[in-house]
Amino acid sequence: MRQKECDKCGKELIRKVDTKRLNKKWYCKECYKEVKKNHREQTIERAGIKEELRELKRKERNERNHQNKEKVRAYNKKRYQEKVGHPVRVYNKSNPLIRRPKRKRYRNLDFQERKVLFNQLTINGMNGIQAKMRIDSLTQFETDLFRELHSKEKLNKNFKEEFLKITQ
Repeated sequence: MRQKECDKCGKELIRKVDTKRLNKKWYCKECYKEVKKNHREQTIERAGIKEELRELKRKERNERNHQNKEKVRAYNKKRYQEKVGHPVRVYNKSNPLIRRPKRKRYRNLDFQERKVLFNQLTINGMNGIQAKMRIDSLTQFETDLFRELHSKEKLNKNFKEEFLKITQ
């Protein structure tokens, strides 16, 4: 077999695997990689397209990720339909389901007031369970009062009076 030399470094190349041909010149693997790298850097710098290439790569990556997400969603919908027996329910976003608001357990007692009341009741001789039950009965009284009066001003006035009676 004919021996070749690297046109850049002069290294003798015996095996064909070690040789690369570029622009009618023979290079070893290391020199070939270096020449290609330099050429790539020069063309990018000359054209001034480094930012555009970066932007294109970013857009391509985002598009590919979006397509993958769509495929996964379609697959999941299909699997759900096979498992459950009906398609995924899609609700109209312009008219969403009206959900009942969560019932507030303690309307006028915030955390600090509950804490003060709990401490006052435990000092007066109640254990923790009894104090909690007493606070619950007080809040139940407050909700009943709210239903009767339907006025927040009267509610707060009566509730604060009841609160003062308990704490004294």
